[in-house]
Amino acid sequence: MNTPFPKLPKELWQQFILRIRQLQTTFQLQFPLRVIIGVSGGPDSIFLTYLMAKLKLIGKLEPIVVYIDHKVRSKKEVKKEIKVIENLTTKFGLPFVLEELPLKKRKQYDENTLRKLRYEKFFSLAKKYKCDFIALGHTRDDVVETVLMNFFRGSGVKGFCGIPFFREIYSQNVSKRKVFVFRPIIDIPKQKIIEFLNKNNIKYVVDKTNLTLNYTRNFVRNKLIPVIKSIYPNFEFNILNTVEIMSSLERYISDSVTQILKKILLKKTDTQAKLDFKKFLMYNTYIQTEILYRILSDLAEKKHILLKSGYKPLVDKILQFVSLKNNFSLKIKKRLQLTKDKNSLIIKYT
Repeated sequence: MNTPFPKLPKELWQQFILRIRQLQTTFQLQFPLRVIIGVSGGPDSIFLTYLMAKLKLIGKLEPIVVYIDHKVRSKKEVKKEIKVIENLTTKFGLPFVLEELPLKKRKQYDENTLRKLRYEKFFSLAKKYKCDFIALGHTRDDVVETVLMNFFRGSGVKGFCGIPFFREIYSQNVSKRKVFVFRPIIDIPKQKIIEFLNKNNIKYVVDKTNLTLNYTRNFVRNKLIPVIKSIYPNFEFNILNTVEIMSSLERYISDSVTQILKKILLKKTDTQAKLDFKKFLMYNTYIQTEILYRILSDLAEKKHILLKSGYKPLVDKILQFVSLKNNFSLKIKKRLQLTKDKNSLIIKYT
């Protein structure tokens, strides 16, 4: 590659490299690492591509750049984004893959549905190209926005943990393969990214849908946050500090639940979990809730069940069932059966 790389501020490069080293240490990785990079053409993903290209240059990565057309914007906008990405990947010698979501044109899709379809597409591409890791360009700003949104939704401790640096994702169709999403620029403010790109004339595209208020995140980003910052200038730092505290608390709770399950889990298979009912009742409602979340998610994964409405409605019904005095069985969902007596509680998927 003959094209020189613009000089990157030392602080930004160090933040990025620290996250790459964290990934390497966590998974005991051997380089070069095959990675899919999700790129939209916006400043964050263009900046991420630039950083990953630098790692490719020194033999650390074998990146594959992927653009997914959601079929919800005009062809003109999509064509412009693709052109920007093509120019960048050609310049840095990166393979570029174009994909589309299976959506009907002009049909409205909510944010959550688009996200699930996008991750399913990434998962299938990871399998196709034999990649265990997918890199996404979430920034520090995305963490702040997510925490605010989770707060207004009434989320618990996990909601205040923001966006994790990495996490395992699952496919509805392919359950045995492990694929991890990681976000190596999650510590970097968006403004720093834009300043770098503009200074070095690196082109990117501003998605017009990010400027509208039709999506909740856009409203939080464009309306709510500026108002909050006018009153509390340091609120972003305070939120990130809260994220750090809550993440530590969540890890402690998770470890505690793991230890408690060892004490109260009498039997477990791919279809059911049998708990010591008396010991289960010894713990407060919060711990009971965490135990049930853990069991339900594990059983759903084993049985390839997608819970569109999430786990909370099921957990609430199970806790209500637990509070009843009589011993009996109850089907609370088409494939979910509960049975209890004075000694045991059985949660079973049929």
